[in-house]
Amino acid sequence: MAVRILIWPSVNEVYTQFFQRFKAFVPIIWLPFALLLLWDGFFWFFPDLWWEVAHSNFADFIHGFFYKVGMSVFEIFMVSVIFVALLRWLVLEEKPDTRELSYQKGIPDLRTVFRLPYYFQFGRNEFLYALLVLGLTIFSLVLVEIVNISHFYFGYKPSGIYDDRMPFYLYAFLFRAAQFLGHIIFFVFILAFVNVAVRGSYNFFACINKIRGNIFRILIIDLLIFAPYYFFDVTYYVGANLLTKWPQIQGLINFSAGRILYDLHHFMSFILYYCCLLAYAIFMSLVYKQIMVKHDKN
Repeated sequence: MAVRILIWPSVNEVYTQFFQRFKAFVPIIWLPFALLLLWDGFFWFFPDLWWEVAHSNFADFIHGFFYKVGMSVFEIFMVSVIFVALLRWLVLEEKPDTRELSYQKGIPDLRTVFRLPYYFQFGRNEFLYALLVLGLTIFSLVLVEIVNISHFYFGYKPSGIYDDRMPFYLYAFLFRAAQFLGHIIFFVFILAFVNVAVRGSYNFFACINKIRGNIFRILIIDLLIFAPYYFFDVTYYVGANLLTKWPQIQGLINFSAGRILYDLHHFMSFILYYCCLLAYAIFMSLVYKQIMVKHDKN
């Protein structure tokens, strides 16, 4: 009999564990997370390093595609360090071995001023995990770029003037559909991700077969887990849009203050996203234990 993943109990359990165990997770996650924050901040404050992909010819699509993949590699490898460690801990109860940075001073007796535990391990399982995420990410980007290239080819005349061979509403629908399909693919492989982390093997067929019937439940749970991130982002943009309706209020915010608020929103959004992603790692472990571990015991 197929196991049904319950929506509200799963979300409740995810955030219960998140708040109960977050302090214990900090030594495991802070270093990869800090590196991710530096990586994001570097390109955020030096935007000229980003490519502006002007959709003027086919080569721009190809260059833009490989640039997006290249920018994702570092993030994927850092996330794999966090996820493999946490999934092994949550599923196998194998607590990661942390190292410690310490500073001592004092003459003649040395005294420890501070201790800072940290974790950073990248081995076979981390590499396989990152490889799987990268492969699915590339596939998702290919779907989106196919839609973009089709829109460019069918939506513009050689002179560069837009015509109605591909109406914009059709392009928008296909673009969102490609993004949605790419998102669903990650849900299909959710058990494979955990299997790589805890067993070091893909075993795609068994993992995909056992998750059948739960894909849309996982989609709803995913939306609920990331609801704080979506709410924060939407609230900011709605507020920013409302400011444009009242110039007298907008005038009170000078350019520098507006830039600070914009930067603050970006980094708060970044932190909130990765907190939700951490909660999603807990959900992945719950699904795996509910479907794969119980099945193996039976």
